[in-house]
Amino acid sequence: MEQFLEQYGLLALYLGMWVEGETVLVIAGFLVHQHMLHRWEALPVAILGALSVDHVLYLVGRYASGFKFLRKLKERAAATRVARLGESFIVFMGVRYVYGTRSPYMFLVGAHGLSWPRFILREFPAVVSWCIVWLFFGQAFGNVMTVIYGRLHKHHLPWIVLALAVSGLSLGAYVLLKRRQRRKLKAP
Repeated sequence: MEQFLEQYGLLALYLGMWVEGETVLVIAGFLVHQHMLHRWEALPVAILGALSVDHVLYLVGRYASGFKFLRKLKERAAATRVARLGESFIVFMGVRYVYGTRSPYMFLVGAHGLSWPRFILREFPAVVSWCIVWLFFGQAFGNVMTVIYGRLHKHHLPWIVLALAVSGLSLGAYVLLKRRQRRKLKAP
């Protein structure tokens, strides 16, 4: 496990940001606490991963909004109000912390024509703070585990990382299933 993390840990962190950012950051923070990743290497990689995901979503919204179903989404009154809120730095910051809203929001601000300089001026500080917060939670989790169980042995590490990953992915799946159920109930 240690050899894998030394060779591919940062690549796994970057790719993990494309799947489930919060869970991956908590796991990375835990691994930083266990001295298996270095904080000052993990933080820039996490920031780069989050920025790349958000930029792809922004660009899709910006340049693919001519498609029929995307035009309908763009024309909805609620989407227009949300996109106007995109001008607010506080909303940009808050969207990062409300689970399930970041991806659609990045798409909407791109579709409604927020310029790239304005996008990056709002996006960069939000991503940096978000990565720092979730890495901190991972390190705090490592501290709590050390207080509860004492010094963690190397053979415990894969099980703890697996438990964190399963918990985060389960939470994500639960939120998606609940959202689909609500949509089915609203559908005529």
